[in-house]
Amino acid sequence: MEQNTEIIRSLYGEVLSFTQTGTNIKSGLNGFARYAVSANTDNLKDFEKFFMSVAEAFPNYELTIDNLLTKEDRVMVCYTISGTQSAPFLGKPPTNKGTTIRGIDVFRLNNGKVVEYWDSPHQISASIFFASS
Repeated sequence: MEQNTEIIRSLYGEVLSFTQTGTNIKSGLNGFARYAVSANTDNLKDFEKFFMSVAEAFPNYELTIDNLLTKEDRVMVCYTISGTQSAPFLGKPPTNKGTTIRGIDVFRLNNGKVVEYWDSPHQISASIFFASS
């Protein structure tokens, strides 16, 4: 179980590192391929795309892992992203205001490999949706 926890913690570290340096995570070269994803790869590509869109819209964002729980073959991550929205995000124009995004991701691992991934709808602070256009 501890190995699964460290694999997922490393995954978030890679996402944070790659998005903040402007380097894309590329399947087959680094990032998810390291975890030998064998199922639901579209979902994991969505995971990557989400964090890349966050990095584009919130260039100064901070990712905090609030809670990381492991039980048997599953790892649940509760996280908070905070930053200033300086580019469009989810179809909304830049607000140039601080915004908070909270999310929950669940991973199922088998032999040290991510085989399933689920995410919750992200809770985004109201400032992004009620900002004047």
